[in-house]
Amino acid sequence: MSSMQPPPPVKVPTAVNAGAPPIVVEADRPQAERGPGDENGGQGQMCNWVLAGTILFTVYFYWNSLFGWNNSPNPKFWEIPFDFNSGLPVTWRNQQYSHGWLIPIITVSLLAFRWKRLQAPSTLERWAAVGLIMMTVAARAMFAKYHMRTPDMYTFVPMIAWAFVMAGGFRTLKWAAAPTAFLIFMFPLSMTGERMTLLPLKSVATQCSVFILQTMGIEATAEGNAIKLAEQSLEVADACSGLRMLTIFLALAAAAIMVLELPLWKQIIVGLSAVPIALAVNIIRIVVTAVLYVMVVNSNSLNAERIEAWSHDMAGWLMIPMALGMLFAELQILDRIVVDEDDQPLDVGLGQTGLPI
Repeated sequence: MSSMQPPPPVKVPTAVNAGAPPIVVEADRPQAERGPGDENGGQGQMCNWVLAGTILFTVYFYWNSLFGWNNSPNPKFWEIPFDFNSGLPVTWRNQQYSHGWLIPIITVSLLAFRWKRLQAPSTLERWAAVGLIMMTVAARAMFAKYHMRTPDMYTFVPMIAWAFVMAGGFRTLKWAAAPTAFLIFMFPLSMTGERMTLLPLKSVATQCSVFILQTMGIEATAEGNAIKLAEQSLEVADACSGLRMLTIFLALAAAAIMVLELPLWKQIIVGLSAVPIALAVNIIRIVVTAVLYVMVVNSNSLNAERIEAWSHDMAGWLMIPMALGMLFAELQILDRIVVDEDDQPLDVGLGQTGLPI
């Protein structure tokens, strides 16, 4: 009787390189991680073309409101698309909104900074985008009928947002909505909004400047929106009201929130602090100008002209870095007042290691 032989052991192959990364089947990769040459790469490229085409159509559709067409006789070729006597070119020549031409450049930079690869939207999302576009076009037609030029221009912003929905669905608004809304800063306020904002800003700037001057021992009284000094009357003009600085700093604060990716509570504080910082910088400008008038102005009118030119030109440029410095100081103070628990090691008095938790 022969004895049964045990079966030979099964040899299990070992990995040649244990440290090699696992092989990922292309079909298992998320669609957002696939490149242009992948299976769905062509679909992603099509989304980019849809976005570019929708934005170009929107710009053409709004061109008569934004820039206008040059109807002058015999214009040069490069002057045909632009009418510099209407639309935004006229607005941007105003000192209150002279920053407007920078807003589209900053918006493109913010979109590039936050960009995420587009994915094809669902059919429902596409039709929803079409419906939103038609509603915005209807709103623009109503504004145009009643000659409401500023609200007409404002509808350009949601149209750009719906272009992103058309190209990549509502998920794109998570990163594209904020930079798109940033475009609102390139448009002027309506006449009603400007009156409601300009007069209170001038009044606050005048009263606070007079209070500071009196605290410094300088004889000053407020007469409307003018500061009556000993020998001079300093008028707080619209350019010195703080509206321009308020608009610029609101835009800078919004850009800082998007770039720095601050927590929600810091975003709220930075957004709310934009108004008092802009007012503070503008009040400093008025007080310094008044002090120079008291110290320098005499019978020579050239000195007064130089001071006025300085207060409107040089001081205007210095206000922006001063406001940014205040914003930086605010962020540093917030970092030191509120400390994240994850950033600090647990110290229970048992040396550097402490006890495990």
